[in-house]
Amino acid sequence: MWRRLGSRVGVLSATLPTPLVDLVRTSLHSSDSAAPSVTVVEAAHTDAPVRHRLRTVDSHLTDPAVQEAMVSRLAAGESVLVVANNVADAQTLYEALSPHAPRLSDGQPAACLLHSRFKRCDRAAIEEVVNSRYRSGLPAQDRQPGLVVATQVVEVSLDVDFDVIFTSCAPLDALAQRFGRVNRTGARPPADVIVCQAEMRPRRNKRRNSPTELFADGVYEQAPTEAAWRVLTGHDGEVVSEASLVGWLDDVYDSDWGRRWVQDVTYYRDAFTGSFLTFSDPFDDRSALADSFDEMFEGTEGILATDMDEYAGLLNTATTAQGRLLAADLLIPLPYFGSKLARWDRRLGVAVVDGDYDPERGLTAIRGQVANRYQPGELI
Repeated sequence: MWRRLGSRVGVLSATLPTPLVDLVRTSLHSSDSAAPSVTVVEAAHTDAPVRHRLRTVDSHLTDPAVQEAMVSRLAAGESVLVVANNVADAQTLYEALSPHAPRLSDGQPAACLLHSRFKRCDRAAIEEVVNSRYRSGLPAQDRQPGLVVATQVVEVSLDVDFDVIFTSCAPLDALAQRFGRVNRTGARPPADVIVCQAEMRPRRNKRRNSPTELFADGVYEQAPTEAAWRVLTGHDGEVVSEASLVGWLDDVYDSDWGRRWVQDVTYYRDAFTGSFLTFSDPFDDRSALADSFDEMFEGTEGILATDMDEYAGLLNTATTAQGRLLAADLLIPLPYFGSKLARWDRRLGVAVVDGDYDPERGLTAIRGQVANRYQPGELI
């Protein structure tokens, strides 16, 4: 669609495997003969500093022995980043590790929890703290010890620099992004990036999963995660260069799974184009696609039942657009299964969920009492 509008698009990525480049080419060349040119410029890795030393641990991230190693790093005065694959593991680790974080001048522990199930306003505040404490480029004398426990949200937007990372295994693309939050500028000797084995379990987020299909920590596909694990364990103890990561990525995608991935991406690209980007009838009602769109992106946003009055007040503080923008600070991303436990409030134009929430820990539980119940006076 961007091409059809006459745009020029540039993509910059640290993880750009060859099959993805090929898909970009075929996607842009698929619909007309006067297709635009696609240029791929590879970064020069020869002068890039070697930033990381790879360690693998044949235990889960939540294993007591792994947690002891995290505590030891905190006791040594290091800044420690812990990345879990799901919110539940992140919350569990935060509860266990935060008492061991160093204390700030006000006596509070230098520990933060960051994941996707926060209100926008609370997540923004947490990200501001994380960025201020651990931002990249700080002089050595200004670097601070501390703890951040996060999910994959840490892979994007945060320009931070930690001494060490403990992470659950995930597809190699994701791990490369997580590694980039450690020794970010390469100003120090290679820092440890410690990868723990993921647990394969069923996934709750989508309704069409096979009951026998397993996912890494219930999130990532089994095949690419196991492929990443095989690659990493084969290089345990080695220093990791940017060039080696690119080569490992191509090896992962040059597999039966990689070829299935290309087929899947092609199918979903075409399905998305046909469902959401094809406008053959003016003013065509496409509201029936909302559920499919939410499922495709694994969730939607909603507010807590306890925030309804505040949300309504913010909506009415300014014009419609401004009020929506202000009220959006109370929105919480909901997983697909969680959105099914929400009730749509027609007056506010938002999904409402009954759940337990804490500004420090985020959404900790979703209850179904308000789900799909008829409300007196509601039009159905």
